[in-house]
Amino acid sequence: NHHRKRGDYIMDIPGMIDVDSMIRTINESNNFDKGFASVLYKQISKEVQSFENTLDEDHEVGVRLVSFGQSIQFHVSTIEYKNPYIFIFKGFLDNGSPVELIQHISQLSFLLVKVKRLKPEEPKRPIGFVS
Repeated sequence: NHHRKRGDYIMDIPGMIDVDSMIRTINESNNFDKGFASVLYKQISKEVQSFENTLDEDHEVGVRLVSFGQSIQFHVSTIEYKNPYIFIFKGFLDNGSPVELIQHISQLSFLLVKVKRLKPEEPKRPIGFVS
């Protein structure tokens, strides 16, 4: 079948997170009204940390977002959530400019990517997860 629906993803792309599958699991476990973003946050933080553990000292986790035909990529420094439905990604563009993405969980779709560290002379710091 050549037609893909929302939620389909290619298994062999490193860092691809199937958010739709996570949402179905959470809905089925009746956690929807108990702080949906916090439940999803726990699963996403595990995926991000797992991806981060595969990187060498010269690289860090980046996020690539594609929307309306445009793509943006940035270095992630923190990931936060606000119940019930908001995720906040903070980080820096390649030129060092700070960025902050505020996104409703229904629009949450991103690709984890390996990016060269912005400040390789400083000790490598893991992504901060703020709840």
